[in-house]
Order: sequence, then structure tokens, then C-alpha cells
Amino acid sequence: MSSGVHSDPAGWTDPRHQRGLAGEEQAIQYLQSRGWDVVAHRFRVGRIELDLVARRGHLVAFFEVKARRGTAFGSPFEAVTGAKRREIVKAARVWMDRYGRP
Repeated sequence: MSSGVHSDPAGWTDPRHQRGLAGEEQAIQYLQSRGWDVVAHRFRVGRIELDLVARRGHLVAFFEVKARRGTAFGSPFEAVTGAKRREIVKAARVWMDRYGRP
């Protein structure tokens, strides 16, 4: 699995970063239990990051993981704005150009 992390997550002390990493690890386990092969974690294109890239058969999927303690600031779905979706598409295109399409 490739990674774009520029620093060691083991040294992170901010609880939000730790919660995010834990959420990503849970998502990886969930996807693997459903037959997905997670091929990248935190793939970076400049300042844009894809949390997870996974393949299943001929399908490639790009995942934005949101780990929250509650919905006081909106649902995880609401947290992925139009701007964030455009960034995900841009990074996904770079990933496909580099590593191939299904």
C-alpha cells in the first residue's frame, strides 16, 4: 500500500488527528472485510490528499473518511463540500494517470 504521509502518525498528539487516523484504520478493515484491496492510504497530490484508494475487481474507488464524535457540526457527509469533492476528483485523476485504470 502506498502512503503520502509526510510525518510519522505515531508522533501526532492532536486528538483530532489521532481520531482521524483511527477512523481511517477502521475504514481499511471494513473495506478489506468486504473484499476490497486498499492500495493507497493518504495519497497526496500537492496539498490534496486522498484518504484511501481501493480496488475490487476492475473497480477503483476513492474514499474520504470522516471520523467524528457526534453531529453537532453536521454529518460526515455534509463535511465533504463541493470544493472537497473537486479536490478528490483532481487527485483521483492523478492517481489513475500514475497507476492505471481498472
